[in-house]
Amino acid sequence: MEIFDEKRHPLTHDRVPSDYDKREPEHRHIYRFIRTLFSVAQLTAECAKVTLVYLERLLTYAGIISCPGNWKRIVLGAILLSSKVWDDQAVWNVDYCQILKDMTVEDIR
Repeated sequence: MEIFDEKRHPLTHDRVPSDYDKREPEHRHIYRFIRTLFSVAQLTAECAKVTLVYLERLLTYAGIISCPGNWKRIVLGAILLSSKVWDDQAVWNVDYCQILKDMTVEDIR
């Protein structure tokens, strides 16, 4: 699904390499991305569990395949949804724009 494609919808203004969809991300890169979102947004461990449930459901029932070119947007979407559903405090899309500096609210919608 092209809506998750990092080349079409990058999370940063940095140039996306031409082989972006062929290089597997390192575990520490994935961890750093998720840790940054959870740390800065002050999300709970329960929110992390709900995020995993949403990720599993999306990948299983929607038939979406996670790959190097789309994993960031898939994870970001699951984190956004779980934080809005699970946490007591309201989380706005603009809050994530402050974490991911190059994104706008329109990018997140």
